[in-house]
Amino acid sequence: MRHPLFLIGFKSRGTVYWVVTDRADLTAEQIAFIFALKWEIETFFAWWKKHLQVYHLISRNAHGLFLQLLAGLVTYLLLVLYFHQRYKERPSLRRLRQVRRQIRRETANVDLTRYNSERLLWLICLLYYHRKANS
Repeated sequence: MRHPLFLIGFKSRGTVYWVVTDRADLTAEQIAFIFALKWEIETFFAWWKKHLQVYHLISRNAHGLFLQLLAGLVTYLLLVLYFHQRYKERPSLRRLRQVRRQIRRETANVDLTRYNSERLLWLICLLYYHRKANS
C-alpha cells in the first residue's frame, strides 16, 4: 500500500525548513506548528540533561514522566536557592560535587538503618539547622 508524501516548507526566525509528511489531514500551518513545538520540546530536554544531569527516563507513561520532570525541576530550583543563599552564585558541577562530598563526610558516621522514616526526617532537619546555625 502506497501513501502520498507531502513536502511542506516554512520559514521560522529567518531559516527555511522543509518537512516531508504523509499527513494529508493537516494543513501546512498545522505541520509547521507541530514542528516548532517539537523543537521547543527538544530544547527543553537538552536544558534538562545539561542542568539536571538526567540522561534517561525512569518511566514511559505520562504520569511517571510528569513526576520525574517535576522532581527534577523542584530539585534544580532548590539547588538554585541553596547556591544563591550559601555561595551567592549559580549552581555549577564543581560546587555540586563539593556539596556532595561534604554531605558524605557529615553522614559517614551516622547509621541510617536504625532510624524509621519519621526519625530519619527529624535527623535530616536537625542536621540542616545545625549546619545553618554554624554558618
